[in-house]
Amino acid sequence: MSLWNRNNKSTFIASPQLRIYIDHLRNKETSFYTCPKSTINKGSLTVEAAVIIPVISCFFVTILFFFHVMFIQLRVEEALIYAGRKVAVESSIVSEETMQFASAKALVLWHLREEPLISKYVQGESLGVVLLGSEFESDYMTLQATYRVEFPIKLFGIDGITLWNRNTFQKWVGDLPKEDRNQWVYITSGGEVYHKLQSCRALTIRVKSAFLWSMNTIRGENGQKYYACSRCVENISEDDLVYFTDYGELYHGRLNCRSIKRTIDKKKLSEVEDRRPCKLCCGGDTDD
Repeated sequence: MSLWNRNNKSTFIASPQLRIYIDHLRNKETSFYTCPKSTINKGSLTVEAAVIIPVISCFFVTILFFFHVMFIQLRVEEALIYAGRKVAVESSIVSEETMQFASAKALVLWHLREEPLISKYVQGESLGVVLLGSEFESDYMTLQATYRVEFPIKLFGIDGITLWNRNTFQKWVGDLPKEDRNQWVYITSGGEVYHKLQSCRALTIRVKSAFLWSMNTIRGENGQKYYACSRCVENISEDDLVYFTDYGELYHGRLNCRSIKRTIDKKKLSEVEDRRPCKLCCGGDTDD
């Protein structure tokens, strides 16, 4: 039996047992288009983690790898210093450049033979450290090691970098005779003498000034007469100041004239035999 409710437009079951059963069936129905909110949040977190975690991992791996690169450079630097000192001593008895190069290469390989990072990341392991660009001329030698470090993962299409270390060493050529031990001398670009001491008074520029009209009577430390500098003495009157040095031969109209500046070079005595010794530090003449 049923009754019709015109206001609610619905049918009510007269039997209480049947009505309870129908309500029970309605409560068991489940919507197929609804999704719990907690499930949506868990899904979004999973997608973000899948993107961010690899990026962060790659960043930390890259940072740690560059610490390995710095350690590799340090080891190669130590190998070059070790080989350079050995070959510098051997050069006193081995003068051929090819033999010096072969000895340096063997010493570098021996020093790097058991380095785990060299074996793991350097292309060709220790044999990949080549000494191309090394020089063994004159009394100095330069060792240059070139090698390629491979990345554990390819970054932006780059799978490795090429590095190099460079050091210069002075060869040991044996003990010099007593009379030749002070073979290094000092000269100036425009001077005619050489100096044994860099602290020689003749190498120290002491600029003096005087009126132009008095330069005819002023003489230098060696009794030399002063002449006008062709670069800066022009259009000046007798009452203007001019500048000169104790051991020079010119007076200047400007204090910043480049002829006043002095460049001191260090040379071997055998390379300046055309110059006379300085009387202040060598017992000779002084004309600088």
